[in-house]
Amino acid sequence: MFFLFDDECYSKKRKKVTFNYEVYCILIPTRMELSFIKDDLWWCESDYTTFFYSARKEINDYIIENPFINPKDVKKILYQPNSILESNYYSGMYLFG
Repeated sequence: MFFLFDDECYSKKRKKVTFNYEVYCILIPTRMELSFIKDDLWWCESDYTTFFYSARKEINDYIIENPFINPKDVKKILYQPNSILESNYYSGMYLFG
């Protein structure tokens, strides 16, 4: 069995590799460069205090409207919306009267 190689066909199969010498880089800012927007990026102590009192007021308002439910269940209803307790609450399990 004989194989004949045609020079023209053989040259078509060769591939040429080239390299692009351009470099793309993205500079990542340092902590010191971000210091002027620190208050916009992270919460401070006053933010946490505001969150605490806001949640406390929301829980107290809910308990005033529903006096027969305990605070632990109120937290689940308000802050875990897909909890089993919420579905039981709205299905009538926790309704009194």
